[in-house]
Amino acid sequence: MGLIGNRGRGAEAGAALLAALLVVALSGSESAASVTATLMVEASAGGSVGSEPSGAVDCPPTCTTTADTGTALRLVARPAAGYHFVGWSDECSGAAVHCDLVVNAPMHVVASFAGGDPPSLPDVADLHVTVAGDGTVISDPPGTIDCPPDCSVGFSGGSVIPLLARAYAGSTLVGWGGDCSGTGQCQLDMASSHTVTAAFQTQDIHEGSSQLTIFNTAVGPPAAPGIAPGDDVITYVFLDAQQHEQAGTCPDACTPVIPNGHAVTLTASAQSEQNQFDGWSGACEGEAPSCKLVMDRPRTVVGVFGARRGVPRNGLNVTRSGQGSITSWPPGIRCGTGSNCSAAYDRETTVSLVATGSGPYFFDGWKDDCTSSPCMVRMDAPRSVTARFRRWQDRLRVRRSGSGGGTVTSNPAGIACGGKCDDDFPRGFPVTLGHEADTRSKFTGWSGACEGMGACTIQMDGNERVVAEFDVCATKVFERFSTSVRLRARRVRVGFVLAEAASAFAQLRRRGRVVDRESTGRLGAGSHSLELQVPRRPARAKLTVRLSLIDACGSVTRSKAIAIGRRG
Repeated sequence: MGLIGNRGRGAEAGAALLAALLVVALSGSESAASVTATLMVEASAGGSVGSEPSGAVDCPPTCTTTADTGTALRLVARPAAGYHFVGWSDECSGAAVHCDLVVNAPMHVVASFAGGDPPSLPDVADLHVTVAGDGTVISDPPGTIDCPPDCSVGFSGGSVIPLLARAYAGSTLVGWGGDCSGTGQCQLDMASSHTVTAAFQTQDIHEGSSQLTIFNTAVGPPAAPGIAPGDDVITYVFLDAQQHEQAGTCPDACTPVIPNGHAVTLTASAQSEQNQFDGWSGACEGEAPSCKLVMDRPRTVVGVFGARRGVPRNGLNVTRSGQGSITSWPPGIRCGTGSNCSAAYDRETTVSLVATGSGPYFFDGWKDDCTSSPCMVRMDAPRSVTARFRRWQDRLRVRRSGSGGGTVTSNPAGIACGGKCDDDFPRGFPVTLGHEADTRSKFTGWSGACEGMGACTIQMDGNERVVAEFDVCATKVFERFSTSVRLRARRVRVGFVLAEAASAFAQLRRRGRVVDRESTGRLGAGSHSLELQVPRRPARAKLTVRLSLIDACGSVTRSKAIAIGRRG
């Protein structure tokens, strides 16, 4: 029998988790994305986590490493002496000792260990369903049992299988037999093997009795090739019209007469070690050795025996990295949406695996015993398959506008504009943009995916575009102004040019004392002027004109001396 990996369970002994933070600082070159990815690794007491290539992770104590974006990393669970590995959870799953990851987004992985020897792996549990009458039995969700014709399946143990009985038109479900009872849904814990019978009867049952013809192929004619003749029997039990139990044994053919509406239970038993029961045909179907049938008309049942043959089985373990699900045909694997990441299959069976990404993840390929799609695994030996899922990447484009200059950077790293203004980030993760104006400019706002002057944080859910506007500061580039004196009017005209919007404040001073002043509101970019009144006395004087500009970047003051009464 093939080896089946244990499902991940929490460590039985309470232990503090060892947390490791793996910061992947991606390349900062212009040609490579430089997104920072964080991998959190937790290992329960009793083991550690290493990596291939070796040295990237050896936790504890080495729990950090650096890798280029898209780097493949294999984590390896290493149980300590006296412990065994239980399984992975979160971004990894299954019980294989290794987990393959492509580190391109923040990830979280837990490795669980438990004390003592590994528990013995469960034997393959078989489910055999028999249908008696006009109806069918299916599993919920469908795909595992659909009887007839798919009436038997094997599990690695631990799965819970709900069964639904559906009657055909004109029939009704009498009830379950074997390991189920009643008339409702049947739920089976597949930690062990089970046999189940669903009995249906027609809704209109005539009075009287009907003959049940039972054939036993162990005695023929003709007998199945290779079996020991005469050793296998079919027994039947029913209640007669007086409610007395009647029983019989059919070493060959039997024809009991049974009251209509009464149930008869048939049981096939292989008495010889060389033989085995292969299943029913006729009014009973399936491979379960027991069949419950409600008589409503003459019916025929054939019990098929054959030479005993061993059917060796091998285990299939599935591991996933990232978020997604893997299902199989034949059924058995439901990894990701359920906990069934391992199953047993008959040798020579070919298992088809289908991987589907979840949320922001997409399927990125197979590893180990599958290397291409579609994934077809021949179970002639124990097999291990890894499905890799990666996050979608969305592009963020940053543009700068305005008369000034500055830079825009991102957290996580990747954008450093002007320089590198486009980069890809994992879908579903926030990217925060920061700005810094150069020494002659000021930041005046966002547009596009962000607006206004506040913080800019973008939740990546598709390609995005952001514009950062920088304008030149008038106070940073202002150098000089002009003056002209009108003696008759006793006024000084002050002329100046603004590179960007600002407010102006002018003073006329004599010997340090302000003799006139004038101010403006906010002025736009361009040429402006204002006038100051010159005092009438003295006729001649040396004066100083002082002009101050104020804007968001601060203030600047420039002064100029002029003479009154002579040419300035």
